[in-house]
Amino acid sequence: MKLTWKDGVATLIMALGTAAYLTFLAGTTLPLLSGVRGTAAVLLVLGFAGCGFSRQPDGFRGTWGLTKAYVVTMTVLGLAALGAGIGALIFASGIILAVQFFAIFALWLLATLRHAVTNVEYTPPVTRDTHETIDERTDIHH
Repeated sequence: MKLTWKDGVATLIMALGTAAYLTFLAGTTLPLLSGVRGTAAVLLVLGFAGCGFSRQPDGFRGTWGLTKAYVVTMTVLGLAALGAGIGALIFASGIILAVQFFAIFALWLLATLRHAVTNVEYTPPVTRDTHETIDERTDIHH
């Protein structure tokens, strides 16, 4: 599979998250990025946005290169990013904020690499209405 425009948007979102985190580390006086809680909130919002753009696109069929190890890794990283984000909001810890940032970065990197190297067939989504008919006479319950 080739990278799509969604991967470009996810990369832009990751660049914004990286800029936000680096701005925080530089000791900015910007209202939202000057504290751990504000930066954690920004990273949570950007992380959710990036996740939305990294999902399986319409038209891709099959496992799309998903292995059990990949799914487990991404699930653990996703939970770590979410948990660290909530933890950073509660405890205002710079270390927890770092865990949040690097978990989001790892999620983006692994998803983008998978998109770049996975070979799958693309079937364009159906553009016409499709209706399913259910015949109640053939629905026999015992």
